Amino acid sequence: MNSVLRPGAVLAPTILVCEDSIVVRLFVRRTLEGAFENAQVIEASNGKEGLAAMKTNRIDLIVTDLQMDGMDGDNFLHLLKRNPVLAKKPVLVLSGMISQELRQEFAGRDDVRFLPKPASSEVLADSALSMLGAAR
Repeated sequence: MNSVLRPGAVLAPTILVCEDSIVVRLFVRRTLEGAFENAQVIEASNGKEGLAAMKTNRIDLIVTDLQMDGMDGDNFLHLLKRNPVLAKKPVLVLSGMISQELRQEFAGRDDVRFLPKPASSEVLADSALSMLGAAR
């Protein structure tokens, strides 16, 4: 991977993927493992599982859907951003149902980015690389 590194770039990130669709989780995993040579991808099927995974893993980037059973991504995102430690984690929201209210609530924040489904692997990889300080 030819990349431009910014100070603080993460080259071997641990990425949490919260997505209820196993097909989409597999797509996201493969895309991110292709973008980051040494990525560790941890999968969760909802926000509740994602929070549990965050208790035992150092997470560098969170990729989440919004519509999931258990704890949906909307509640998950709000819990993250209210927690002083977790609020610093960059979040990439990958969803087909991104409300204008949610976009406005997080407008102007570099640590939250929204991508509509379906997103291409190139757009997903470029967004993740950008959020972690590396660019192709």
